[in-house]
Amino acid sequence: LPPATPFHPSQIPPTAPPSAPPQKQIPSSEYSMHNIQFIKVLVVSLSVFFSLFTSVHAVEKSGAKLGEWTMDYNAALALAKKESKPILVSFTKSDRCSWCKLMDNNVFAKKAWKDFAAKNLVLVTIDYPRDKSIVPTKFVQRNKDLAKEMKIHGVPAYILLDADGKTRLGKLGAGKDKTPKSFIKEVNSSIKAK
Repeated sequence: LPPATPFHPSQIPPTAPPSAPPQKQIPSSEYSMHNIQFIKVLVVSLSVFFSLFTSVHAVEKSGAKLGEWTMDYNAALALAKKESKPILVSFTKSDRCSWCKLMDNNVFAKKAWKDFAAKNLVLVTIDYPRDKSIVPTKFVQRNKDLAKEMKIHGVPAYILLDADGKTRLGKLGAGKDKTPKSFIKEVNSSIKAK
């Protein structure tokens, strides 16, 4: 046998890596359009997601006006008596209740509801948020007392009171298929049934 010839690793022929399928090169302008579309979809998705955890209607902390939400129950009672309008009392957990958010988005934020309420209702929010800065301290105990008095065991709950602030006309609830039209119909049915 001939003597072995020493070799150096550099003498080993290189092996080609397994071939991957060729990737389509995206032109930079097309790549930018893909990024812009992705960002738009992301922004819209995040907006919808966060809207579930934020209130869509403003709530006054003092005073009352027809068709506008207020935390001031006493002012709402006075306005209801003065205008002879029923009171819709909304029991909510504004910063943590998904059903409350659903009703805010699907019913109370809509023009048809706002137009109806502005002519027909005094609106009161009784809130139990996680963020204690949302509700003035002077309303915290009163909210608990009202929930007990009106026998509220879960939220959202909507109590419809006559203009006297004492006569209960009905109790309404949330629903995934509720619309301004369907909720207005429930309110009107409760008012007519008195």
